[in-house]
Amino acid sequence: MLDEVYHLLNAIGYHHPIHVTEVHMPIGLVVAALVFSLVGLLFHRPYLATVSRYCFILAFIFLFPTIIFGIMDWQHYYDGSWLYDIKMKLILASILLLLLGIGVFLNKGGHAPPVRIIPIYFLSFLTVVALGYYGGEIVLGGRSPSIPPEFRQAAKIFDAQCSMCHPAGGNIFNPKLPLRNAPQLASFQAFVRQIRDPKLSSGQPGAMPPISKGKLSDEEAWELYQYILHVLGCPPEK
Repeated sequence: MLDEVYHLLNAIGYHHPIHVTEVHMPIGLVVAALVFSLVGLLFHRPYLATVSRYCFILAFIFLFPTIIFGIMDWQHYYDGSWLYDIKMKLILASILLLLLGIGVFLNKGGHAPPVRIIPIYFLSFLTVVALGYYGGEIVLGGRSPSIPPEFRQAAKIFDAQCSMCHPAGGNIFNPKLPLRNAPQLASFQAFVRQIRDPKLSSGQPGAMPPISKGKLSDEEAWELYQYILHVLGCPPEK
C-alpha cells in the first residue's frame, strides 16, 4: 500500500519525499509565534500575543501530518533504517510535539503571561532550527554541482533512490565503503544484482533495501549506472 502511494506520485512527476512539502508549515508558524510575541512584548501590542497563540495552535495541528508523512518517507526511502540523522529528526520531532502541546495548554485561555509562554516559543524555535539542520544533512548531501543534460533524468533517479544513503557517492552506513571503486560497479550485471538483492562482501544481507523492478526498471537502472560512473566519478577498481 505504501509503495503504491509513491508509485502514483512518481507517475505524475513527483519524485521527492512527501513530508518536505508539509514541514514548512509548523516551522514557519513556530517562527511567527516567537516573532509576534516578542514584538508584542517590546512595543506593547497585546493583540500580537493572540496572533502568536493562534500561530502556535496551527503549528501543533500541522505537525501531526508532517510527522506521519515523515515516517512514511522513512519507511519508503530508508526501509526504516535507524540512521543517525533520522534518529535525531525523530527525537527532535517528538520534543517539538511536546513543546507545542505544552504551549497550547499553558495559553489555552489566551492570557498566559509572556514570562511563562515566550520561553516555550523560544525552545520550539531552537528545535525547528535543529530539525532544519538535520533535514539539510539528509536532503542536500546528494546534490551534484554540475549535471550534463544527458544525465539529468538519471540524476532524478539517483536523488529518489540512492542519495539518502549515498550522498555524492558516499555511504552513510559505512563511510569507509563509498561507491567509488565498489566491486559491484565492475559491470552493469553486477550492479543490477546488487540493487535487486543487496549483499555485503561477506555475502550476508546489509542495511541497503532492495530495489525491485517495480521501483526501478532495468532501463532506468542502466541510466543510474552510467550516472554513478560518469557524473559522480565512481568507477570500479581496476
